[in-house]
Amino acid sequence: MTGAPTQVELDAARLVLDRMGVTAEDLHNSVKPPAPTFAEYIPVVAAAVSDGTRRAYSPY
Repeated sequence: MTGAPTQVELDAARLVLDRMGVTAEDLHNSVKPPAPTFAEYIPVVAAAVSDGTRRAYSPY
């Protein structure tokens, strides 16, 4: 999307938010947890895969 949103796009966004029970204030005031770093997440992924997959991808 380029430029400012059109009225139709704004109306569509408002409709979706309304159907989800979310207000613009909810979005504005929400606090997102920080994303994990690569170093934090790789051990989680490694623990979730099979031994063979872990061996194949561990050099990378």
